[in-house]
Amino acid sequence: MITGTLKKIIATILFILINITVFGLPYNKYSIRRSSSYTGERKVHRRYSRVKAYRGTRRRRPVRRNKRKARRNIKKIRTVIGDNFIITLKRKNIDGIWAISNYSKQFLELLENRRSVKNTYFIFKPIKNGVAVVRMVFKTRRGIRDRENYTVAVLTPKEYRKSIAKIEDDKQNKLKPGSKKSASNSDNRKAEKISISNPDEENNSQENNSEPTNTEQEKSQFGLIKDMLSRKAYDHAIKEAEAFIKKYQNSRFLVDVIILAGKAYNGLKQNAKAVALYSMYINKVKNPNISYPVYFARAKGYEKMGRDKQAQIEYIKMLSKFKSKPQILARTHLLLGKLYLKNKNFTLGLNELERLVKRFPDQGDITAEAYYHLGRNYYKTKGIEDYEKSYKSFHKLIISFPDSRYAVPARRMARYLRMNYINYR
Repeated sequence: MITGTLKKIIATILFILINITVFGLPYNKYSIRRSSSYTGERKVHRRYSRVKAYRGTRRRRPVRRNKRKARRNIKKIRTVIGDNFIITLKRKNIDGIWAISNYSKQFLELLENRRSVKNTYFIFKPIKNGVAVVRMVFKTRRGIRDRENYTVAVLTPKEYRKSIAKIEDDKQNKLKPGSKKSASNSDNRKAEKISISNPDEENNSQENNSEPTNTEQEKSQFGLIKDMLSRKAYDHAIKEAEAFIKKYQNSRFLVDVIILAGKAYNGLKQNAKAVALYSMYINKVKNPNISYPVYFARAKGYEKMGRDKQAQIEYIKMLSKFKSKPQILARTHLLLGKLYLKNKNFTLGLNELERLVKRFPDQGDITAEAYYHLGRNYYKTKGIEDYEKSYKSFHKLIISFPDSRYAVPARRMARYLRMNYINYR
């Protein structure tokens, strides 16, 4: 006979077995994550955990961090009234664009905004003396990603000159790294004794000290003229050059200043004034060993004016004047030959280049350029085509001057001629 308790046990066991067969094994919340069959609940749980983790460890917005960087890194620009300057900024993202958030319109004028694949260019013109502020912003679809701040000090030419002189004086007044700021008292006493006992030496020392100051002034003014010319402030450059020529007539920078003044006149398309300045200097300084760069500049000025015959005469005169200087002669032969070729006097031009190659075979880039022009013109000019001479000139250039800038196109042309026109043995 089965008792009541056994009946209850058997009934519960049967109930559990029926539930297992119908509904499966019992599970808890941890088995849902680990089970591979129940994918839907697992995905929901993971997504929820990610959101929760992101909300817990959220970073600050990058805009605020970039603002602080921009406040720290304010870039400084110094310029002269009327001299345009460019701010170049790299694009940090394909979707983004650099734009101006704010700038001082009373001091600056925005002339142009150019965009390329990699960079963005902002061209400004200084209008008024003062300190201007320019703020740039890199915008994307999501917002502002980066900032750039600039302070622009707009100076007059006199202020700019004084600032350059101050910088150079500060550099010279700086002591060497091993030296101390104050000298010993004994050295000072010795110096005083020497100066008292020898007044002639004191006068000589004063004269010697005054000479370097003049050379420093000359150097600073020459640097200012050069800087103005590079920034295309041609009017200011001409004024400064004229003042330099009047003040320092025996300066070692005088020839360079005259050539810079001529370039400024050429920039204003006043080529006749440039040639007149060169001629005035040549007539005044009759030593050709000092003034030979001005001869080249005057001949180039005649070419820019369209007076090619006068330029040819100048080059021919230079061939007779500078017989003892091979480098000047080689350059003159090259320029004269190129001028003949420009005016389609091919026989005269090729003859000049052949003379250069025979007389001056070791003049570096000048001889290499002569070989290159010989090879090109023997190849392409109608009526004078000589492919063998063209190939020989290119080949000579490659062997004699392999590091020249004309060597790469010469190799290309020599290969082309060898494969198409010359029966190579």
